[in-house]
Amino acid sequence: MNLSILAQNKYYFFFILFLLTILITIPRFNKREAAISSLSNKALSNNFDSDEYVNMAKYFRGTIATGDKLDPPYTYRILVPLAASVLPFSPITSINLLSLLAILLSVLLLEKILSILGFNSKYRFGGCLLYIISYPVFCYSVTGNLDTVLLLLLFYSEYLLLKKKYTFLSFVIFLGAFFKGTPLIVIALAVMHMILDTQLQKKKISLYAIAYFFSFSISTFISRMVIPVSSTYVWKPSIDLVFTNLSRVRLNIAAIISFGIPGLLTLATMLKRKEIFSSNTESHFHFLLSGFLLSNVLFLYSIVSTYSGGRFLWTSYPFSILLSLYGAKYFLYKKHRNGVAVNEL
Repeated sequence: MNLSILAQNKYYFFFILFLLTILITIPRFNKREAAISSLSNKALSNNFDSDEYVNMAKYFRGTIATGDKLDPPYTYRILVPLAASVLPFSPITSINLLSLLAILLSVLLLEKILSILGFNSKYRFGGCLLYIISYPVFCYSVTGNLDTVLLLLLFYSEYLLLKKKYTFLSFVIFLGAFFKGTPLIVIALAVMHMILDTQLQKKKISLYAIAYFFSFSISTFISRMVIPVSSTYVWKPSIDLVFTNLSRVRLNIAAIISFGIPGLLTLATMLKRKEIFSSNTESHFHFLLSGFLLSNVLFLYSIVSTYSGGRFLWTSYPFSILLSLYGAKYFLYKKHRNGVAVNEL
């Protein structure tokens, strides 16, 4: 198969990518055990998060009442279980079908983002493959969790920021609070991107920042009122959790694999950033690096505050994949060694 022809034909381009996505997710659909069970048997046998989301879908269907089966912070993440409750399938199947749809939409957005940044069709195809053929997509994507929807939110926010659609981002942040609390990352990145946007006045940056926090605060308040529960939940640091997580060999292996090729290429890109990025694209580097670092900080915080897993590193992919491709250009073309910046190719 000629990769150049495939990458330049959008119909074949997305057909192959979508087919690969389905094939990669089938072995783990609805928590089916696969070859990686030895690495993450705990998650396969007792996936507590997915049980919570299934119970929420049942609650919206009216088959269970509130009580011991519904706990925060899962009860705040209402949109996916609510959507799953209206589909004519079992709750776990409905949630995973929505997760699969989120992956496919993320691939579409990733291709658009790479096009905005000026990558040619081969690099856009390769970037999408980095996302699809990854441990997180294989292991975590269709196991009843909401991570794929969170990734979709991050990809869409990244797209809006690159297109400078700052006003509409408020609506995305508003919806994001109904998925997970990670829209705080989006707010931080939005402020960073606006500061790097030399054409944006400081007054507008302040107004947008206020609007983002207001949108997130309102939706956070609403999400806590939909399902009545008697308690609240906050990720609290604990020394015991640190020792528990660090002693889990499977977590360490899963974290390394989840960091993956995008993470390693990102580290290489960071080392060569002065040769890779020109003055015109340096703001892209700082924006993407900020997202990459914030995502890794989230993973580190999960180690001290919850039963962590490799999927907490997955949020770095919208940033590490782009940084990886910048680095790949540099390392693949010898003329970069003569001082030609990546963006000039």
